[in-house]
Amino acid sequence: PADWRRGRRRRGAGTTASATATWSDHNGGCFFFRPLVIEIVEHKGPTVPKPRSGHRIVASGASVYAFGGYNPDNAGDDPSSALFQELWMFNSYTKRWANLLMTGNVPTELASHAALLHHDRMLVYGGTGVPFGERISNRLYAFNLRTHHWDLVPTTGDLPYEQYGQAMCVHMGHLYVLGGTTGFEYSMDVHQLCLSDLTWKRLHCHSEPTRRYRHELAVYKNRIIVLGGGTAQDSLPLRKLPAFNTTLLRWELLFTAPDPPHGFPSKRRCHSCVQYRDAVFVCGGHNGTRVLDDVWRLDLPTLQWHRMPVRLPSPVYFHAAAVSESGQMFIFGGVTAVDGTSRCNSLWSMWLTVPSLLELSWLALLHTAPWLATLPAKQLARDGVPLSILERLQR
Repeated sequence: PADWRRGRRRRGAGTTASATATWSDHNGGCFFFRPLVIEIVEHKGPTVPKPRSGHRIVASGASVYAFGGYNPDNAGDDPSSALFQELWMFNSYTKRWANLLMTGNVPTELASHAALLHHDRMLVYGGTGVPFGERISNRLYAFNLRTHHWDLVPTTGDLPYEQYGQAMCVHMGHLYVLGGTTGFEYSMDVHQLCLSDLTWKRLHCHSEPTRRYRHELAVYKNRIIVLGGGTAQDSLPLRKLPAFNTTLLRWELLFTAPDPPHGFPSKRRCHSCVQYRDAVFVCGGHNGTRVLDDVWRLDLPTLQWHRMPVRLPSPVYFHAAAVSESGQMFIFGGVTAVDGTSRCNSLWSMWLTVPSLLELSWLALLHTAPWLATLPAKQLARDGVPLSILERLQR
């Protein structure tokens, strides 16, 4: 039963002071690294995922993995075909998408599931089919990024209720699932899965916060911090943040500090959130009346909000975001119209830190000679390209 947990830990990339970056073709094609710029990532080749929402992504090395999603325009006469039972991989070195051939027990609840990267596995929990809420899940699946095989993780104990729109994180050898909805009722239950014996436990708490779905989580020290979320009608604020204390097993309320000129982020649900080191980046979402395109950073040690001097290329919600070990954030897909009628398949990226000199050097090479990414691995190895780069290219 523990076989799915085996795998190598991700190697640290070596990073320095906080910054974000992009590059341009100025000064004769020189490579530039500029902070706080969101790029629209252009793909190569004819293969690309269809527009979708309610999917999830993870980032590992140079690759982005996108699983599931929903688009009613794809349904035709069969409502179930509005869901995408597929897993796409985008390699940021080659700029190419690939629809992966999967084996094993592939999840069937493909919208508003929760997902995260754990070693070399993508863990997927919960979710819904269509119509929303009629077929929902409390199952945990593991996708092996190397073999492209799915396993249904054999858990026992006090399993969570079947729901969708949950949020999930891993902390100190345990997987936590918080909140969610059946489509009719909402919750803020906390369930803990011990990753050593795969046993679920419900953590009973008094004075739980407002029940919600499509919220996001951050982990700092012994607290799981809940950011936003809401119901089908309402969105919740980000000024005071519920936090679950994993040591004391109780809920607490954290008071954040406003950005001096801009105040607090507006309330939101169906946003994205990535955590890199001790900072959380919140992007887009829906505040109940409009779709958002702003980007905020929350410094976890001080609970200080900072509005980033950048906007998303378009307002979006029900999108997905992830950050690589090197500090590159990716945002993919989502709903772009306030009435939910328009979806996109755009991929955007922003660097959240300065990566290692090795990473910068390789990106500079690809900027000047993008064809290098298409050469055989043996040839690149003979030419001195490090193994860590070659492994990312071959995925």
